[in-house]
Amino acid sequence: MSDPIRPTVESTLRYEDLVCRDPDEPSEADASRMQTTPRVAACLAEIDEEPHPAGVADLVRKNASPPLKQPVGNNNAERASQVELEPLHVAYGQTENGSYYVNVALLYGKDPHTGVVLEVGSLSAQIGRQTEIQGAVLRKTTAHADGSSVTLEYGTGQVSAGTHNRDGSRGLNVSGGFAESGVEITRNFRGSSATVSAANGKAFELSIGVRDSDGDGAQELCTRLALPRYPSGGGCLEKRDGWDR
Repeated sequence: MSDPIRPTVESTLRYEDLVCRDPDEPSEADASRMQTTPRVAACLAEIDEEPHPAGVADLVRKNASPPLKQPVGNNNAERASQVELEPLHVAYGQTENGSYYVNVALLYGKDPHTGVVLEVGSLSAQIGRQTEIQGAVLRKTTAHADGSSVTLEYGTGQVSAGTHNRDGSRGLNVSGGFAESGVEITRNFRGSSATVSAANGKAFELSIGVRDSDGDGAQELCTRLALPRYPSGGGCLEKRDGWDR
């Protein structure tokens, strides 16, 4: 049976080796134990007769930083992609930009095996820098590693306004409408992107903002426009020296 008071750290020296290391005896680069010199042997014998202190593992636990918490998405679509797919979803709290939200759904989240984001019977509301109310009988988003995505919707409706746009940019947006069914396709091109969508319903959307989706320090200017009875779309264009110059 192992001694619980004598912890070890993975791929490092034993507790005894760390305490009893002989400073005059150089260690091997790939060795997991120190060479047993007379000084080390005497130290080990003394340790076996005395209670051990908390040890290295406890020190690591005490001084380790807590795991970073993922910021909560600033709209319903972002939050759905952050949650592992689960039935009877209920969540509320504060988003990254300080808005307050509540989400309920019969089925909600991202399938860890396929990467598909699914919402069934989804309702959400939030108020703050980004204010929105939305509902969906069914919404399914399939995303790819390059940022491209396809979204299918059935029985959806929403009203929103604020500073966090649907394409991830920050600026201004206002939108509203409903659709019996709809599809939206986004193609990403190394930061720049193009979006087209069509729906059987009525909707209005206007947004403009900037983002840096690929984290390369180059800003992308984004805009979206949707009008009733017309196909809608938008896009983001990356400029290497920034759009503020």
